[in-house]
Amino acid sequence: MKPEILLPSKWDEAEITRGMEQYQQNRGMLSTYVDGIVSRFVMNQDIRTMEVRTRFLEQFNKSAAVAREAYKWQRYLQGGRAEKEEDAADLRAELELEKARKELAQLTQDPELAEIQKKIDRLNLELQLATVQKQIADLNRPDASPAPAPPSQREIRERRKLELAEREKEVRRAIRETEEDHTLEEDLKQRKINGLFDKLSEIHEEQAKLL
Repeated sequence: MKPEILLPSKWDEAEITRGMEQYQQNRGMLSTYVDGIVSRFVMNQDIRTMEVRTRFLEQFNKSAAVAREAYKWQRYLQGGRAEKEEDAADLRAELELEKARKELAQLTQDPELAEIQKKIDRLNLELQLATVQKQIADLNRPDASPAPAPPSQREIRERRKLELAEREKEVRRAIRETEEDHTLEEDLKQRKINGLFDKLSEIHEEQAKLL
């Protein structure tokens, strides 16, 4: 009955070392063991992991089986199968890109789409031109005059005093004119004069607040 080769359940360098020592006297079992280690823990790993694990296996090169497997996987890393797989991936990417270019070329050959693209290009140029023209106009525009400072409270108060004084003159003039108007009946004249005096009193009250 052929003895069973026991492989570690995970990449464990100490356990793999013990296995190498256990099977080193039997070249066939050692070769099977190394093949299993490589297939399970080196094959299909990322390149960095493969490099590290292959270097670990190379320390056992005193054994012909290990040396053979390490050499095979060193070639794999240095440009054998790995390089071919990368080339194949690059080729697939180039084919996809070329396919996309052909589809785009077919679309751009459509007269309607070509006309739309021309309009888009023209609008983009017009937009760029308008932007440049605005920038030039902004550069040539003279600096705006600074806004006048808001009036102070004192200026506002003095302005209000002048307004009230002018109103007072107008009301007093209206009182005199009403008193001298002989066309008005006495009752109407008196009511009008009373109203004017009321306005005069309001003006005086506002003037008093400004003192």
